[in-house]
Amino acid sequence: MKNKTNFVFIGGVNRSGTTVLKEYLGLHPECIAINWEPKFIEHGLLKCLYSDLDFDEIKANFANKEHCTYPENKCKILLNWYYRAHNGQTQFEMVNWDKELNKLEKMINNKNSLITRELSVKQFIYFCYSRVAKKHTKYIVIQAPRFSFWVNALLNLFPESIYINVSRNPLDVISSLLGQYWGPNTIEDGVEYYKNKSEQIKKQLEGKMLRKFESRLIKIKFEDFILENKKCTKELYHKLGLKYYKNYDINVESAHIERWRSRISNRDAHKIKQVLNFLKI
Repeated sequence: MKNKTNFVFIGGVNRSGTTVLKEYLGLHPECIAINWEPKFIEHGLLKCLYSDLDFDEIKANFANKEHCTYPENKCKILLNWYYRAHNGQTQFEMVNWDKELNKLEKMINNKNSLITRELSVKQFIYFCYSRVAKKHTKYIVIQAPRFSFWVNALLNLFPESIYINVSRNPLDVISSLLGQYWGPNTIEDGVEYYKNKSEQIKKQLEGKMLRKFESRLIKIKFEDFILENKKCTKELYHKLGLKYYKNYDINVESAHIERWRSRISNRDAHKIKQVLNFLKI
């Protein structure tokens, strides 16, 4: 990967539209969107650096070479990080893959130097995505809701990167969560899930540590992006230093704006609003 190529990390509460934004940005001539949530970054390397995840678990998940990204429930169970790190191109294994993984393990286990460990993680992530970047690529766009819990770490590791946080109407988020196999089963649980995630993200984005990264933080409301796409896109490209490019016309209907109306009763919607207003979310 050329030094001029940087990352755009996209995060937010699950079901907020992070994938839609990633795919849209990926159509810009100077951007490349990674096909799937990486998992090995937000669930592996960062937890190994700053939490208590053992590197043996990372190695085990990289050893799993199953080719699967769908259905989602099967893929999550498989934890096939190797496939994701290769962006699905496992028929062409990266040159020196075993060597780079072994070097990463050695550096990560060097508990005496956080700087050395951080550098090794940074180099390994660059290594994984080196072959997707083209000569004209300015940004590699990666999306994962859990990036929102690692904003400070990501912006610190990659000083030229950008983080975009996507927010969406809580009613649409909660109603969409209820339809997921891994999501909450009741509206009450959905509200609790949304509340907890939103509070964690708010704490991240408003923390003192992030003040120095303020110029590299972008907040987008999903509804604005869909309904005022041209205006929102121009502002976003300007912040990213990209020339305006009309990617495609957004299909408002497929974006499911206010889809909650067909999934949640007005009474339940009123209850949700009361709870979220009380919590100032």
